[in-house]
Amino acid sequence: MKTANLSHRVKRITADNPGVMTGPGTNTYVIGETDLTVIDPGPASHFHIDRLVKFCGNRLKQILVTHTHLDHSPGAKLLHDRTSVPIMGMVASHQSNQDQTFSPARILNDGDRLISDEYTLRVVHTPGHASNHLCFVLEEEEMIFTGDHIMNGSTVVIVPPDGSMLDYLESLEKLN
Repeated sequence: MKTANLSHRVKRITADNPGVMTGPGTNTYVIGETDLTVIDPGPASHFHIDRLVKFCGNRLKQILVTHTHLDHSPGAKLLHDRTSVPIMGMVASHQSNQDQTFSPARILNDGDRLISDEYTLRVVHTPGHASNHLCFVLEEEEMIFTGDHIMNGSTVVIVPPDGSMLDYLESLEKLN
């Protein structure tokens, strides 16, 4: 497991699923110091989830999912099963090629704000790569977690019917 400190509030933990579509592995982010949020717990990897549970301990408060593709969200159910922490995200319009285990305790909407004593995460609905794609803005640091909306070193894949190039281009403009 590769861990990187991006700031005093943000750690990136890379999942053990390297590949053509995932690069070195799915990026999982842990936000906070004592009141933790996990963004994108990744694939259904018991190894990765064991590491997240050990890293977070009893400080984990919520699990956020940018979208329900198999490299981003199946770990949410495994993490929830181990911690009972609520899962939040959005359900896809089309269920093909989606995580069928995804069952959020709360459906997130564009503009929602998730507020803790340590930080605020603002939800931005960015459909295109997937109809249910969300980005999360860490307001205190003006840092954005983009899931697969913007990628480093590769091109975002848009696969209809759930993906839409028109929606993707409009979502890019929204982040401008």
